[in-house]
Amino acid sequence: MAHPLTRRRAFLKLLGAALLLRLLAGAPAARAAEPWFSSEQMQVDLRFLIRTLQEVHPALAKLEQRAAFEAKAQEALQGLPPFMSRGDFAFVAARVLQALPDPDAHTMMGYSSDGLVLSVRFRWTSDGLVVVQAEPDAPLRTGDAVVRMGGFTPPRLLEQLRPFIPAENDGWIRARGESLIHRVFVLRNLGAVAEDGSVEVVVRRPAATAADEPSEPGATPAPEVEEEISIRLVGSAALAALTPEEPQRPWFGWRIEPEHSLGLFWLDRCEDTPGYRSAVDAFFEAVHSSGVQKVAIDVRRNGGGNSAVMDAFLKYVPADAVRTYGGEIRFSAQADEQRGYTLVTRLAHWFSRLGSQTVRTPRPPRPELTFAGDLYVLTSEHTFSSAVWIATVLSDNGLATVVGEPTGGAPSGYGDILSFTLPESGLRFTVSHKRWIRPNPERDPANSLVPDHLVPTTVEDIRLQRDPQLEWVRAAGI
Repeated sequence: MAHPLTRRRAFLKLLGAALLLRLLAGAPAARAAEPWFSSEQMQVDLRFLIRTLQEVHPALAKLEQRAAFEAKAQEALQGLPPFMSRGDFAFVAARVLQALPDPDAHTMMGYSSDGLVLSVRFRWTSDGLVVVQAEPDAPLRTGDAVVRMGGFTPPRLLEQLRPFIPAENDGWIRARGESLIHRVFVLRNLGAVAEDGSVEVVVRRPAATAADEPSEPGATPAPEVEEEISIRLVGSAALAALTPEEPQRPWFGWRIEPEHSLGLFWLDRCEDTPGYRSAVDAFFEAVHSSGVQKVAIDVRRNGGGNSAVMDAFLKYVPADAVRTYGGEIRFSAQADEQRGYTLVTRLAHWFSRLGSQTVRTPRPPRPELTFAGDLYVLTSEHTFSSAVWIATVLSDNGLATVVGEPTGGAPSGYGDILSFTLPESGLRFTVSHKRWIRPNPERDPANSLVPDHLVPTTVEDIRLQRDPQLEWVRAAGI
């Protein structure tokens, strides 16, 4: 005969299964297709997440830090519903990351989408939220300024996203939010989806002209009107089919604008490849032969990668040595496994970890290739991680003028992520295991690198397809 406790457990499992079937029966088809997990499974995952953070993250290296973090993080285990979909559970897990004592945008959850989206892309500007891509003949149009979405104004949307997007500043919440707020699993958790599965969007747009065409640059802006539009959710394939907001381009490249005495090099991700280094060499050869007096390095679309990309530019600056980043490693069994650290590694780091460092810069093949003109770095809220390093090293050493918007990442902070998977839900997450210190720590604390010349992008810039940062550099020195 079965033990009474065994029978009770069997009964609870049966009851739970019945409850889950009832929940799924009343759920929309897209949500029912998602994996669902019990409160017991979610607790296993959350405890794994908490323990991993305690063992790996540099901000939790001390016992008192770990104790304070755990007390705060344990709140996520309280009040869990009997069952939850994976997409919804990702938002619960994300709240644990907010318990870290210091902000860290590199330590984050990977969200699980159920595939439904609004077939539109948005961009946050200095004065609002604007549509930058929409289907032809769709009710939303490129250039529409969002007044409310799902009942939320753009500032309120930002506040709603804050608990779910680890960030060192609001700029990064906006940048990350752009890639999330058209996805239904995010809108659903924000409470922006109506009962019929649609999203109500109120937009502000220029009143139609006689020719129904956008205004020309310099013209008096047309009066604006508000329109309320109900948007249906569609499959994610519709999003992939949208015409890109900006012309597609290779992830690195350059051009010379002799009419502006300008050489422009863009770098949209940090990959230290032979092709990239050859392109930088060819660029500075062209800068020298053309005689232009300004160079701009554009990292406005760059979300980071390998910080070694910086050496290709340092080769051509008029400095034989520069101060660069210093840092500390939080060693752990997980870091040893994923990075291959040894006892020798730990000893070597112990003697070299304090503060920023001075390093020799590589030199160009010919001395005349050293660029002695005006060097600029273009930044935005999408400038993150190693891209922030490029701008910070050049700025902290007085080698470049930063133009644009504050960066999405802080000049000093955490990084070099390790990757993990929650055992029950399969959700992936990353944890920083290093703390980086900028070349000039006297400029800290700073939650972003603030440009020397703040040049924001506005809704009107989007409507007129204007590049205000590049226009500023083109006009500089004239």
